[in-house]
Amino acid sequence: MTDTPEPRRIPVGEAHALAERGQALLLDARDARLFDNAHIKGAVSLPLARVAPGALPEHPGLLIFYCA
Repeated sequence: MTDTPEPRRIPVGEAHALAERGQALLLDARDARLFDNAHIKGAVSLPLARVAPGALPEHPGLLIFYCA
């Protein structure tokens, strides 16, 4: 068993500030078509169907998923 933190919701402003400071990576969980149409600047596409322990990108900060 690993010490994995529980997922939590954070306010949009906090997510934006963390990403701007390099303390978080924004992951767009929508399909590639929607990501290509529009996404948050600096976000990485990681469709929900591809989310798995080995598929998560390396980042020293938080991984913040969004889908809207």
